[in-house]
Amino acid sequence: MKSSAQLCTEARNYNFNAAAPLRLYLATCVRLVEEAQAAAQADDVARAYTLYVRYLDLCMHRLSGHREVQQPATDAERLSRDEYEQLLKLEVPAVLRLTEELKSAVDLRHERARASLARSVAPEVGRSEHSRPEAVQLPPSFDEERFNRTVQWFAAAGRSMSLPVSAEEPAVREVFSYPELPKLSVAPESWAP
Repeated sequence: MKSSAQLCTEARNYNFNAAAPLRLYLATCVRLVEEAQAAAQADDVARAYTLYVRYLDLCMHRLSGHREVQQPATDAERLSRDEYEQLLKLEVPAVLRLTEELKSAVDLRHERARASLARSVAPEVGRSEHSRPEAVQLPPSFDEERFNRTVQWFAAAGRSMSLPVSAEEPAVREVFSYPELPKLSVAPESWAP
């Protein structure tokens, strides 16, 4: 989860073409508000906040210096300028209030996420980061020599998936025999009906 400052920076990072017609940017403003409202209804607070901040930046900073706002040449440009001024008077104050509410919600969620992360990675109480782990007690039946032989055999065998088990390799048979399990011997004559 990002903080409101990070989202603000993202929102202000877009391409603005001063040569594009004002009416195109006014349509973009309408689309930004629609998408922000949809995100807010879907409880995507971060996206709604980002879109509202982008809308405010576009309306209050970027478009205020647009040529058609400063010096409209045609009736269509004057109409676009009037729409822009109406947008500044009516819509921008409402969006400012919404953005402030969303900012507090974004910051609250960000702090909760940070606190949750801090709790999940906090070091154990009474144990320093560089302390040695407790020694594991091995069972009395553990044969370290046999274990080391097995490890060496697997290292020598490499990554081969087929393990050769034959009568000529008693060490291999010993590796795969488990003394703690009972041995079953089935005589061939016991299979006859």
